[in-house]
This record gives sequence, C-alpha cells and structure tokens, in this order.
Amino acid sequence: MPSGSGRRGGGGLSTGGQPRLLEFTSGSCAACARMAPIVNQVERRCLAEADGSLVHVNIDEPEGEALAEHYEVRALPTFVGIDAQGAEVLRMVGVQTREKLASALGEVRGRACPPI
Repeated sequence: MPSGSGRRGGGGLSTGGQPRLLEFTSGSCAACARMAPIVNQVERRCLAEADGSLVHVNIDEPEGEALAEHYEVRALPTFVGIDAQGAEVLRMVGVQTREKLASALGEVRGRACPPI
C-alpha cells in the first residue's frame, strides 16, 4: 500500500491521543535484526524524551499478532504511522535507511528529528 493511502482505525491500540510509528518485527526476522541498530539510533536521536512515539510491536506475541492482522502487515519489518485516532497515515516495508526512518518518525510526530 502506498504511503498515506490507508485509513484504518486503531484496532485496540491505545494511542493516548498521540500519533505513533509502529515497528512490526519478529524474533525470527533477519531483516528486523539488521534494522535494530538503525531503529535504536533513530530512537535515541529523535526521541530524547521517552514520549512513546515509536512503538515496537513483536508479532510473535498475541497482541502484536492481532495488531499486525489489523494493519494488514504482510512482510517484516513494517513501519506503520498512525494518527492520534489510530488511522494509518504512512507505511514503509523492509529495511530502511536512518534518514528515511527519521523522516517518517518526524512526519508522524509533526516535528522533524535532528539531522542524523
């Protein structure tokens, strides 16, 4: 699905009235393991305060599996940006660069991340 084209609701995810970037991963996903250091770096750089803007969703757990089904995640890793009501506003599938991930997080949060 192209970025910004889907508008599904939250499916049980509590957004706390804040937009979020959901990172769908699995313990058996090699690409997810390659993305982990990039995600950690972007998280440290962009989220100096732990504001919950980036949510790690493990599809190996029942709640994560249900969210993946709700957002129609078909490949890993998948990053889904949701607005404050839980509707999808952005989607990226596969390994991403630090710059793309930081840009997506900034877009979802409504404020840019510092340059990486």
